[in-house]
Amino acid sequence: MASNFLSLTIPATLVLIGFGGYLLDDSISHSGPSQLAGVMGGASLLALGLIVLLPQVKFALRWMRAARNYHNRNL
Repeated sequence: MASNFLSLTIPATLVLIGFGGYLLDDSISHSGPSQLAGVMGGASLLALGLIVLLPQVKFALRWMRAARNYHNRNL
């Protein structure tokens, strides 16, 4: 079950961060009446992507620490 969760969250995180960054870049570079909506939407998607990224980073750090401890064990 955890592998399914991770296989879905990694692409979702990349899509959220990428699309949020695109919306921010596009709305900041073009001024107009819809600039505020684009900035707010891009910032929201970017923040959501970063929030979803945090557990993945914690999992990766925990996995690397366990692998390092397993490698350095006394036989």
